[in-house]
Amino acid sequence: MELEQIKEEIQGMRRIELRQKPFVITGLPWVYERNLYDRIPEDQMPKEATELFKEIGTECSGGIARIRTNSSRIYFEGKVRRVKESLYHMSQVGRSGFDFHIKRAGEPLRFIGASVPYEYGGTSVLCEVAVKRSGLYDERPQPEEVPKTYELCIVLPIYNAVDEAYIYVDGNCEVLEPAPQTHQKQILFYGSSITQGACASRSSNCYTNRLALQLDCPILNFGFSGHAKAEQEMAALIARQKMDIFVMDYDHNAPNAAYLRETHTPFYETVRRARPDIPVVFLTKCDYGTSLDDNDIRREIIRNTYQYARAAGDRNVYFIDGRDFFKGVRDYATVDGCHPNDLGFERIYKALFPLLKALLEESTADASHWQP
Repeated sequence: MELEQIKEEIQGMRRIELRQKPFVITGLPWVYERNLYDRIPEDQMPKEATELFKEIGTECSGGIARIRTNSSRIYFEGKVRRVKESLYHMSQVGRSGFDFHIKRAGEPLRFIGASVPYEYGGTSVLCEVAVKRSGLYDERPQPEEVPKTYELCIVLPIYNAVDEAYIYVDGNCEVLEPAPQTHQKQILFYGSSITQGACASRSSNCYTNRLALQLDCPILNFGFSGHAKAEQEMAALIARQKMDIFVMDYDHNAPNAAYLRETHTPFYETVRRARPDIPVVFLTKCDYGTSLDDNDIRREIIRNTYQYARAAGDRNVYFIDGRDFFKGVRDYATVDGCHPNDLGFERIYKALFPLLKALLEESTADASHWQP
């Protein structure tokens, strides 16, 4: 549908802001307290945080908004904060796009489209959300009948901040809170640009969001491009968050093996002292065979933290080895030899899904399979 036609269509429709009930937003812990889409407010950042780090903290990776409605049509309007043309290795959809999914009764969650700023170099988004279709555009439209209630899920951009976001619905339709998620427990991921989502082709395809959607659970994404340096202030901030599982994956942002050795175990210890009962998952780097010469040393440092924890009596720690994530697809799983493409993220997702599912369901017998 042409942009001018959409502008005419939304006249007289009901507009709902994503921070307005009955929408429910997960992944942005300060969104209701401060009415901002930012992941981490500036005053919560480590005192030595650079201006770039503070900017990255405003980006919305992990933010997911959900609502139920029976509207026969939906339009979306949004505004991202910055033009992100400098990220040469990421698509515009991956940097600044919004992904739309619907879930009808008795059906799985289905991706139905993505939208980005409609002018190159712009920041405004206005689009139709194709809710009359059951999935991608090659599928049959839904029959014309009184629309049944369905859930709309909007995945926010992974590498941009959001200033405004609305949907437009029929004036007489139902708008309801979404159904409770399958798992109420929240997973917190701490790590690098890969954890944040570089270089997924769209926001739902990074491994963290993929896990959130497929496990149907809330997540917090504390992946910070180039800036996850295991500061003790960050460990303390993470320890204060509502989380039930902690995935620790900042290897990439340690400038060298010596730095990783100095910071990895102390970071774990700070979180563990504050959160003695939650599972902690140690993850090693995914691009094992394509970058850096000290990957064997780095892997052993992370494994040593795991073994140290076990020796101290911690039986709620898990070690996931990224060394084999890209086995068989080494030359095709990254954009630049480091950051995964969608194939690379699929491999990470598949490696983590069984363990996290078992932990969410408190299936300790299954989870013990991941003890090396």
